[in-house]
Amino acid sequence: MKRPSIYLDHNATTPLHPDVTKALKKWTSEFGNPSSLYATGRDARERVETARDQLAALVGALPSEIIFTGSATESNNHVFYSVLHEFWRSGHRAHVVISSIEHSSVLEMGAVLQGFGVDVSYVRVDRNGRIDLGHLVSCLRPDTHLISVMAVNNEVGAIQPIAEIGLIARENGSLFHVDAVQAIGKIHFDLSQIAVDYASFSGHKLYAPKGVGALYIRESADISPLFFGGAQERQIRAGTENVLGITAFGLAAEKLKDEWVGIADRHRIFRRQLCEGLTAIPDCVIHGHATETVPGTVCVSFKGVSGDSLVMKSDMVGIYISSGSACSTGSTEPSHVLMAMTGDAELARSTVRFSFGRATTHAEIQTVLDVLPSMIKTLRESR
Repeated sequence: MKRPSIYLDHNATTPLHPDVTKALKKWTSEFGNPSSLYATGRDARERVETARDQLAALVGALPSEIIFTGSATESNNHVFYSVLHEFWRSGHRAHVVISSIEHSSVLEMGAVLQGFGVDVSYVRVDRNGRIDLGHLVSCLRPDTHLISVMAVNNEVGAIQPIAEIGLIARENGSLFHVDAVQAIGKIHFDLSQIAVDYASFSGHKLYAPKGVGALYIRESADISPLFFGGAQERQIRAGTENVLGITAFGLAAEKLKDEWVGIADRHRIFRRQLCEGLTAIPDCVIHGHATETVPGTVCVSFKGVSGDSLVMKSDMVGIYISSGSACSTGSTEPSHVLMAMTGDAELARSTVRFSFGRATTHAEIQTVLDVLPSMIKTLRESR
């Protein structure tokens, strides 16, 4: 008998939107190269451009400002390699400012830039996981080329003051990059209303397949190519486009444009339900801001319990949660995000994350609350 499963790790990846699943069955038989001039190539090109329009409409960009990539990690790397290229080309000193809770694809690129002689500063966050704007301003220099701050943190769901940071960047003459992977489809995110130069997106975080991402490049911002060997994507990202993935990405974006407000409203109810139940468990600490947190993410520590052990015990009863970022699974180090917020390694290691999706239900949340207290009690007693 197949056990029922409750999937509450949507920040790691999402299932395909049902309409995307249906459409993929049709699209898999279409194989044209979008750079070819004959009919199947033109059809493929049309699907790519339609997807570009759909994603641009969701994020408030011009279609010409969107290029498709293989992942948000690639998009993040692309922006930082462009900074490095400019540093090499100009021979001038360069400085980059990064928040201390960024995704590893940003933090590790910061380390790469440092290895080549670029100065990098890391901005503090408060105990709620939000950027310390005063510290950010104090980090800026006349030669600060780029500021990079994620719109929503993937582990605790903290919403960052992107509009304010964009204005600070403009006043300093710095470019501004936003990892928006956890923002679109969850909160209002309109690039036409904020001063952002680059923004990274991921298909598999909004009900499209894995292996496709996108990078927003404001028309006034320059960027160096990352790949060479073709004229695809405005000669910025060479290589034949992943037509199937891009088409699915576009359709998923179009669906979320209509659905995200309703999903967020339901998630607020579920978050309240889950947090009220969790706080009844002794020695429970819920992380994140009371209001400036995406409604679909709950990050919580249970003192005296290993987060990894709770994830495995939950898996045994068909409940799928996370003990941190999916990109750092297997690491023996405590979450850099929780460490930046609390400085408490033991608390960081006792943390798990629940992240909801468009199909999450009240009954699933209640099931979690029904079984979680006894699991935590057992784990505490077994120490």
